[in-house]
Amino acid sequence: MAKLKRDFPLSRQVRVQTVERLVCEKGGRLFGPANLIGERFVITLQRHVDISVQIDTLWHEWTHCLVWPRCKYRHSVRFWTTYGQIYSHYQD
Repeated sequence: MAKLKRDFPLSRQVRVQTVERLVCEKGGRLFGPANLIGERFVITLQRHVDISVQIDTLWHEWTHCLVWPRCKYRHSVRFWTTYGQIYSHYQD
């Protein structure tokens, strides 16, 4: 997370937490949401999934925080462009 903070700084403080299990209200899979609670972003990750899923979920939710509030709950072109920058940065 230190590299994300350095390479893709957020406009607010962030806390990443893990939980045993997340449930999606729509019945799909959910590995982690990002929310703005008070003045801080909180990213919640599901604990018992493959580390590669946790990392990808962290990048995904970090992207939501970067483009907040414009794309806080949706996946626009701006969201995917920003996510692609993070993904490409760490895949090299």
